[in-house]
Amino acid sequence: MDIAPYIKDGRTMIPIRYLAEALEMKVSWDAKTRTVFLEDDNFKIEIPVDTNKIIVNGEERESDVMPEIKSGRTMLPIANIARALGLVDGKDIIWDAANKQVTIIRKIPYK
Repeated sequence: MDIAPYIKDGRTMIPIRYLAEALEMKVSWDAKTRTVFLEDDNFKIEIPVDTNKIIVNGEERESDVMPEIKSGRTMLPIANIARALGLVDGKDIIWDAANKQVTIIRKIPYK
């Protein structure tokens, strides 16, 4: 990872690309619209950088934190991406405050 995750306003910011690739999603970037696209067999996610919107399978959702670009990487709270994938706080998204560590649990089908 060429940029480390960091905590901003109590949220763990992570480069979207690295999380998506770890979850075996395709990642693309449209420089003209400044939008990140994540895709797998079940989800098509659009994250326009200049808004607080996350579009999941055509359904627009609001993020409490806008994405930001740091060192050429689009950063977003890890929990916002995980929730867009249908993961649940406390079950699939686990925060370890003592170690400042987030664990994401997502079953990925064997291909």
